[in-house]
Amino acid sequence: MKLFSTEGALYKFMMQFVDLLVLNFMWILCSIPLITIGASTAAAAAVTMKMAKDEESYIAKQFLKEFKRNWKQGTILWGMILLSAYALYLDVQILKASENPSLLVICMTMGLIFLMVICFTYSFALIARYENSIPNTIRNSMKIVMQYFGRTLVLLFSIALIIVVLNFTEVMIFFMIIIGPGCIFYTYGYFCRQLFERIEKEQSL
Repeated sequence: MKLFSTEGALYKFMMQFVDLLVLNFMWILCSIPLITIGASTAAAAAVTMKMAKDEESYIAKQFLKEFKRNWKQGTILWGMILLSAYALYLDVQILKASENPSLLVICMTMGLIFLMVICFTYSFALIARYENSIPNTIRNSMKIVMQYFGRTLVLLFSIALIIVVLNFTEVMIFFMIIIGPGCIFYTYGYFCRQLFERIEKEQSL
């Protein structure tokens, strides 16, 4: 039957599901030291951008290759995110401690959230696909967010939806653990690959 053949939809779905399981395991394993989360995330972005075009078949091997290649920049980006998150945490604590928080503090908190979004949304995908400095990578992420703000909102909403769905019940939380990050990275990689190819095409005209 065609359904169960190697060219059938069921076979392709199962192979992709297994690939996501492997990707999920590799990301969790390589993120255990915590300081390596940035490099793991860059590696996952690189692998999923290739998966989006069926260009990758050896997930674990390619993940380790990309992990090594993006180790330095991924770690730096992760450190910057942690610092930004800590600053945001302090702002939130100030808001909680204030009975009547000032408009300035509220604006600072919202501004910091927006700054984190525009600086880091595409940064890991950019270092995974292109050779560039950290400052230029962040600037390019900011440009992409502002130029394709609607697409960015769709990306962020899609990721948020996956997180909500996979945390809806105790059973779904189990799936969140074994495949959640893989699904999130595949969604991220698919969106970024489509967007980057569009930008590359526009710049070549």
